[in-house]
Amino acid sequence: MADPLHFGTVGGAVTKLIWFVFGLVLTSLSVSGVAVYALRLSRDGGIATAWASAWRGMGLWRWPALAGIGIALALLPALFQAAGGD
Repeated sequence: MADPLHFGTVGGAVTKLIWFVFGLVLTSLSVSGVAVYALRLSRDGGIATAWASAWRGMGLWRWPALAGIGIALALLPALFQAAGGD
């Protein structure tokens, strides 16, 4: 019952456009937050120090995040193969 509302298919193109705009807003908030955090870290000692500080600042969550990125990259070929219709 919730799938049409969740995926934005309940109202056709208008609902999909609304979902897209809200997704774009949330994505831009995430990107701007990362940019502000990176600027704050780089102000102290350069880009290498900023990367090291960011890596240490993630604590134990850095490993699941790194695993998620690795899994996403590993699944990319399957995604493109499925989109190609092969």
